[in-house]
Amino acid sequence: MIIESKEQVKTPKKNIIIGDPKMDTSSVIEFRGKGNILVAEENVRLSDSRIVFCGDNALVYLSSNTKHVYKIVLDAWRETTIYFGRDNYYNGALHAVISERKNLIVGGNGVFSFGIWIRTADPHLIYDIHTKQRINESKSVFIGDHVWLGQNALLLKGNRIGSGSIVSAACVLSGKTVESNTIYAGNPGRMIKEDIFFSGASVHNYTRKQTKESRTFEGNNFIFENKNALDMNRIDRELSKEKEAESRLEILKDLLVSTENEKNRFFIGRQGDKKTNQNQGWLKRAFHKKG
Repeated sequence: MIIESKEQVKTPKKNIIIGDPKMDTSSVIEFRGKGNILVAEENVRLSDSRIVFCGDNALVYLSSNTKHVYKIVLDAWRETTIYFGRDNYYNGALHAVISERKNLIVGGNGVFSFGIWIRTADPHLIYDIHTKQRINESKSVFIGDHVWLGQNALLLKGNRIGSGSIVSAACVLSGKTVESNTIYAGNPGRMIKEDIFFSGASVHNYTRKQTKESRTFEGNNFIFENKNALDMNRIDRELSKEKEAESRLEILKDLLVSTENEKNRFFIGRQGDKKTNQNQGWLKRAFHKKG
């Protein structure tokens, strides 16, 4: 079901849906403002989902998912951008409230459990008692490719989660940089294990033979490294400076849609290790080609 205000029904071009998302009877797309864009690639199916455009000029981009249905509950406020990569698995509805013109970027092939919440704002204002200056600035959230978010994980503003990492059940992260192929757990979240990877297979119904065979994994499919890593901060700046959803859509196409097959695009290395710092040049080349 797609809901628009009476004013928008009279002028439907104020909001745009690109593609043809398939929805079950429990799913809703609601427009409360104008100038919003929803992009749904082929094979986008919404189940128990609700996407609400709460203001003007928001952009939501749903990449193709040939393996699973989307289970998402999104509040996209004024001039925000939300992007989901391909073939993520949702065990329950993923909730996200994206506000104050910030962005949520989610890679592909992720595994998302029940009860996950993501926010870019607190959202109420907090000030220093001495300076009277605001101290709780809103910040965007980035989640890389092949990331496992455990049950009831809470991701608050400013997180950068590298590809191949695990955020454990009930973990709370705020303003954290999670290195690729690490595990973070606790409240507040901290690294408890590094140099790991997960395959995405589920052991619930394994036979004895399958359990035995799973003790060793052959291949480097899920080990990420510093090759052509994107500059997440610059992507965020480029998106945030554009007011119109249409302009931000072009940035998404150039930098994220076109890099879906780049394994290491959301790699994050150890902090302070010069050998694993993100490669800035690749993103600059992408913008140069655009111009």
